Amino acid sequence: MKEELASSFLKLVASSTAMGAGADKIVLPLLNGFFQVPVFGVPVTVIGAAAVGAGMSLFFGDPIESRRSLFGQVSAATAFGVGAGVLFADAFHLEWAQKNMAMFVMMTAALMRWFLPTVIEKVKTIITEFKLPRKGDPK
Repeated sequence: MKEELASSFLKLVASSTAMGAGADKIVLPLLNGFFQVPVFGVPVTVIGAAAVGAGMSLFFGDPIESRRSLFGQVSAATAFGVGAGVLFADAFHLEWAQKNMAMFVMMTAALMRWFLPTVIEKVKTIITEFKLPRKGDPK
């Protein structure tokens, strides 16, 4: 099972890298000329590239049970992929990522589907274990 998961993950990384490299040189410059509208400080084409990366990640791994889960995972991976990609590029001063933001965010969103459920479960555990005193609690 772990070998199959690792193989699927490696296929996702390879295909998102290849797709991002091709899209960054051919498709995205054409679209950037028409759609340079910033949304939350990011061009629309970068958000579109993240959506493509999130959608591409669905071809790998376990199948999704319902449409609601499908749209939820793609939406979450797109939003968190854009956020994480932009923050990582700025925080670590990655000039190559800032120059090729659409490709970097596409790969980040594609990989986000693999890491987001684990992060969500970990945050839920931390929240339930971290107990704050409430106003009505006895001292």
